[in-house]
Amino acid sequence: MKKAKTIKIFPAPHVEVRLHVSKEMAEDYKACYDTGGLGQICTECSWFNVKIGGAAVCCIKGLRKETRRQLEME
Repeated sequence: MKKAKTIKIFPAPHVEVRLHVSKEMAEDYKACYDTGGLGQICTECSWFNVKIGGAAVCCIKGLRKETRRQLEME
């Protein structure tokens, strides 16, 4: 894995989620966001196996906005 950027997200009091996002993951996230999720197949995405409680991290509403902010997409 190439150099990772650590994203810290605080979805609730006393809860911290740390994501180590590689350059490839950042590019995949931006491409997916730019195309509205229609640009690639999810199983081919580098985020596919990043899950919390069975839900893909990129699909968790409470994490998406902060992830975009920290990846400098907003």
